[in-house]
Amino acid sequence: EEIHDVETVEDLIKLCLKSGKQFDTSDIAVAMHKMAKLATANPPNASSQEWIKMAVASLGVYIKKHIKKANPRSLAMIVWSYAKLGEAPSADVQNALDVRIFNVAPLFEPQGISMVLWSFARLERTPPPRLLQTLEQQVVESLDRFNSQGLVNVLWALGTFKYTPPPHIYEALLSKIEHVLPHLKLPDVSLVLWSLVRLTPGSGGGGGGGERG
Repeated sequence: EEIHDVETVEDLIKLCLKSGKQFDTSDIAVAMHKMAKLATANPPNASSQEWIKMAVASLGVYIKKHIKKANPRSLAMIVWSYAKLGEAPSADVQNALDVRIFNVAPLFEPQGISMVLWSFARLERTPPPRLLQTLEQQVVESLDRFNSQGLVNVLWALGTFKYTPPPHIYEALLSKIEHVLPHLKLPDVSLVLWSLVRLTPGSGGGGGGGERG
């Protein structure tokens, strides 16, 4: 509740540095998510960004400590927040997140899968092969439950990873996008087409640079 009452990035950073060791993964997820939202609404100056970096690094210690209790919703919020803040987790924290996301991947809702894949792409990091294959399979198995925004995010992320997905993954995505394409806004149509070119078997995944904010 104290996290929800904070109104500025500065006060939230102070709270995280003071009380972070008492946070569980749900608290960490909420704190990081709010920090990212506040920072997006009011972009921090260089000094504030350094404080954000410090707070995120300190929370990373507790993420790793409590990672085995993290649920899919908290995991999605945490990795999304890292991406929105532009602060990649340390290698050991990222590895812990990778392992936990892999272990609970079947429990993710479509929105969570979309957030995770988008976050990896935003941080310019391709998931380890085993994790990427698992997340791809979860996308295919829950395609009918993805909304158009989530689907665009997934396509953009996969296109950004610069690889060619297995044919059954590509065909499933293509079939789904054909149904939603007429309803997308022009910027999203552009991103979808860019992504499909990069994902097309035999394309080599090269060329261009789509952006997804």
